[in-house]
Amino acid sequence: MATAAGLYRDVFIEQQLPATFLDDLRAAVAAVQTAIAARDDARLRHGAATQSVQDQIVWARSVVRILDSLVVKQLRDRTDLLSAWKTAKQVYAKPGVARGTKHAAAEEGAAQSAA
Repeated sequence: MATAAGLYRDVFIEQQLPATFLDDLRAAVAAVQTAIAARDDARLRHGAATQSVQDQIVWARSVVRILDSLVVKQLRDRTDLLSAWKTAKQVYAKPGVARGTKHAAAEEGAAQSAA
C-alpha cells in the first residue's frame, strides 16, 4: 500500500498531507499488523486456558467421586455434615448463557447494536 502511495507522493503533499505521510502510513500498517498478531495470540491463549480449565474440572470431578464414596460412609450418621458435603462437592458452571444458543446470539446482537 505504501509502495503504491509512494508513486503519488507529490500529489499527497500538494493536498496538504505532511511530508512524513508515507512513513506515517508504514508505521500505521505495522501497528495494525502488530495488533492483529497480538489478537491472534490472545485467542490462542484463551482457547488453551479454556481447555485447561475444562480438563481440570474433569479431573476434579473424578477425584470428588472417589472422595464421595469415602466421605458418605464416614458421615452416614451426621446428616448436618453430610448435607454440607453434598453442597460443597458441587461444581457450578460459569454464570451466563452458553455460547451458540439462540438466547446468546440475541444478547450479542443487542450489545452490538447498542454500541
